[in-house]
Amino acid sequence: MKVLIVTLRLGANYGGILQAYALQKVVRDMGHDVATTRSGGVLKRRIAKAVPGSRYILTRLKGKKYTPINFITKYTSMFVDSHIRTMNFDKARLISFRKGFGAYVVGSDQVWRKPYGTVLHNMLSFVRNKDAIRLSYAASFGQDNLDEYGDRLINQTRLLAKEFTAISVREFSGAEISKKYWGIDAEHHIDPTLLIDKKTYSGLIDDDKLPTYAPNGKLFVYVLDVAGDKQGIITKIGKILSLKPFHLIDGDENNGKPMPPVTQWLRSFRDAKYVVTDSFHGTVFSIIFNKPFIAIGNKERGLARFSSLLRVFGLEDRLVFNISDITNELLNSEINWANVNNIRNIEKIRSMDYLKKYLGNTNE
Repeated sequence: MKVLIVTLRLGANYGGILQAYALQKVVRDMGHDVATTRSGGVLKRRIAKAVPGSRYILTRLKGKKYTPINFITKYTSMFVDSHIRTMNFDKARLISFRKGFGAYVVGSDQVWRKPYGTVLHNMLSFVRNKDAIRLSYAASFGQDNLDEYGDRLINQTRLLAKEFTAISVREFSGAEISKKYWGIDAEHHIDPTLLIDKKTYSGLIDDDKLPTYAPNGKLFVYVLDVAGDKQGIITKIGKILSLKPFHLIDGDENNGKPMPPVTQWLRSFRDAKYVVTDSFHGTVFSIIFNKPFIAIGNKERGLARFSSLLRVFGLEDRLVFNISDITNELLNSEINWANVNNIRNIEKIRSMDYLKKYLGNTNE
């Protein structure tokens, strides 16, 4: 069956790229002919595309040198080109008009968060084939409410949600939102990156033609928003653990240089002894590679994602907010990885059963 996966713009976010890779791989391995939309990113980039020079203005307002996005995503786009079959949204919509897809899967990532993309598109408003299967998989609202929507968008999405064959969300709060605002019982599933084993990710690192370097340190710091206590937290953790921090930074924050390859990001987790992150997918890959970690609460990027993920694995104590939360006892406490991996296997089976139920598995 021909399947279209609808997600956020690919290129400038490691987690976004890898969730798209993982979901497409899972659906493809089920025997389907699958493509993933490549366009439809965050509001800033939509403005930049629509208004000439606006990206320059946005970067200058931040006091930074303007760097073209295509240069910044030079290496990450290579990963997308090599490992994800993509389709321009306009082409996907045209094929959809011709009833060219048997199924549509929305997800994962914050596809239903208003500032991050076109919510109505990500609710499949462009689909005209009433016989097509419409699913979401681990879709995220990013927050635990719909305050960003407003009444009109809530009403529009409620009507579109009724047309879905089934809805799967990534956070427990997402299931509550679906019930409260749409009157729909949504299922909760883990992020698609957790459906792929670490051996596969290590294979990507080892097979990549782009060179990756051994990290100069053992405390991997992947922090998207360096503000408040975060630098103090990083310094304190490094001192207590006697580990040298090394950093890897997303997008525009990388001092006008291209983002390192996706495989360098993955290698940073694999080679680290400990991880500090305020990123959802930074937390996810710490779990995948079984690395002890501290997750710093990131309210602007959505706390519901962290609390839900950590709740699934019984790791709520790894989430901190202030430097006072960092103690020797916390940092040196052992994570029961056998238990974590067992939970992950159970959740993976549930997730795969959901996808097989609605899409079918031609390889079985």
